[in-house]
Amino acid sequence: MLLFLCGFLISCEGSLEFKELTPQDKLETSLTWESVRTRIMVPYCVHCHRQMGNYSVLFKIQNEALQTVESNDMPLDTSLPPELKALLRDWIKAGAPE
Repeated sequence: MLLFLCGFLISCEGSLEFKELTPQDKLETSLTWESVRTRIMVPYCVHCHRQMGNYSVLFKIQNEALQTVESNDMPLDTSLPPELKALLRDWIKAGAPE
């Protein structure tokens, strides 16, 4: 098995190209529903508001949700870290892409 992997790696040498992400690529990559869901909704919201794990629910109330988070009214037990508030704000400004 090890010989097979070594042979595979040798035969692939030089054929892999890695493109460096531009700042815009990184921004667009992080501004997705999946990023918002996994970084904000699941750890901070859905234990009390199950419906917030659903894209269409958050999409309908996105501005109210942002206001609530920015005013530190939610989450109840802690405030959202500034970088996660920025993620939510930027996601909404980008049109809340799915």
